[in-house]
Amino acid sequence: MRDHYGRRRLAVAVSPARPARGRARTVRDLVALMLAALMLAACTGETVPAPRSTGPSGALYGQVIAADGGPATDAEVRMFQMTRDDKVRTGVAVFSLGLFCLAPGFCPTPVNAKVSSQGAYSFPTRVMKETRDLTVTATEPSSDDDTSAMSTSVSFVRRSAPQRAPDLVLWQPRVEVETSGERASVSWSRLGDAPHGPRITYTVGVRRKSSGSGELQQLGAQSTRTTSSFDLRPYEDEPTELIVAAGTKASVDGEEVELAYRSAGHDLPLGTAPPSRERPCLVDDPDGGLRPAKAPCPLTDGEFDNHAEVLAPGECSVDTRTCEATSHRRLCVDLGTPRQVSLIVFRTPFTLGSDEIRAEVSRDGRHFVTVGAGQNDQEIVPIEVKPQRTARIVCLRGSFSGNLFQELSVW
Repeated sequence: MRDHYGRRRLAVAVSPARPARGRARTVRDLVALMLAALMLAACTGETVPAPRSTGPSGALYGQVIAADGGPATDAEVRMFQMTRDDKVRTGVAVFSLGLFCLAPGFCPTPVNAKVSSQGAYSFPTRVMKETRDLTVTATEPSSDDDTSAMSTSVSFVRRSAPQRAPDLVLWQPRVEVETSGERASVSWSRLGDAPHGPRITYTVGVRRKSSGSGELQQLGAQSTRTTSSFDLRPYEDEPTELIVAAGTKASVDGEEVELAYRSAGHDLPLGTAPPSRERPCLVDDPDGGLRPAKAPCPLTDGEFDNHAEVLAPGECSVDTRTCEATSHRRLCVDLGTPRQVSLIVFRTPFTLGSDEIRAEVSRDGRHFVTVGAGQNDQEIVPIEVKPQRTARIVCLRGSFSGNLFQELSVW
């Protein structure tokens, strides 16, 4: 369960004295890493031509309808033929923001279909496999005002050919984002005439625009509401897109199908840079005290794609073969003067283990108070400090060596 801050269960970076760069993820995290947006250009497979009419042609056929009700002639249609092993290996979840695993050799290979001038598509018998479960997806290219494409997916059971797939109706909700101080409120129009069942759940996700079609970070749990509120600060001054997804189950021709609708991407207003930006860092010494780290500190430089090591003078990198790297229990930011601390955010490209990373604050660098802990399963890990604490030093405590973190931000 995630709260409206998009907060997940956080987690500790456990790393003895080995490089973190090549650290393997768990199977679950490997799958999550390979989840990609359905409109990935890298998706390959056989392409079948568009049918000449909207009538039955081929083993599987259907129609793509644009958000305005007309034929979606420029949509891209793909079919995934799912075996039971595929479902287990890819962790298919059409309700989780319309994502699907397209990793070559690991996930099922899609078959692409051309769309006719009437919005029709079809898949001939020769491309069909002996599988029970099918997923068909339509993706509409982005407009000038969108940051990424909208898409619709439908999952259903294969029957005897020829079989008509449920209509793929693209969803273009009216999304409005308002900001008030450090908060953002987003609202959107309900799923309307598109096929859906009696219960529709909505999800909001965000993604760094620089990551292209990378993994989305879900904000909060699925809900039947059409509004959401969250803290803008974890996304601070980096361009980010916001996407709304709808999921539902419906009865089509007497059989239950699963449908997932994903809106186009929209620009998220920028948050404010944290007071910790470009502040010096500290690391623990062998006696348990704190000493200055080498400057400038990579934890506070605002370079979110850089995960350099935090080292004290005289310490060597984990990449240096001639000496043994130092493992630290604390990596800290010195805010310069005591101030109210309400939010701590760390970023990492790694899954850091099952132990807990603890967030700590201190007025003097000698006495510490733990204000949060947990596990990380996404790159951005926010820790809300409740009640707020007055502190000059903010630390992450665990067992750290190597270049684990991209940034530590404190507000």
